[in-house]
Amino acid sequence: MLSDRTSRALEGVSGAVRSGAKVKKLHKIMRNHEDLWLTAYARIQSNRGALTRGVDDNTLHGFGMGRLQDLMASIRDGSYRPKPVRRMYILKDPKNPNGKKRPLGIPTGNDKLV
Repeated sequence: MLSDRTSRALEGVSGAVRSGAKVKKLHKIMRNHEDLWLTAYARIQSNRGALTRGVDDNTLHGFGMGRLQDLMASIRDGSYRPKPVRRMYILKDPKNPNGKKRPLGIPTGNDKLV
């Protein structure tokens, strides 16, 4: 559940988007609102791809407050860099095993959360 402070901050972002204005302070919201991260984790942890490994074998399994603090700190100090995605090719039509394939990018656990 988002705090009132975080909800107000996100409402400001939403209002700016609706009015066509430039969104400001999004980076500040990301680095200072822990409950935003916890809500994001709760929304994506049950997805089928949450435990799929990226290029560095990092998944959302074992996510905890220590990992959250490290992620927020790296965003705060500007050292966070997304990793390349792992590329796989999956069938467009699973019923036709000889059919065409399409690319699928699989990000790391931290990148999914960010």
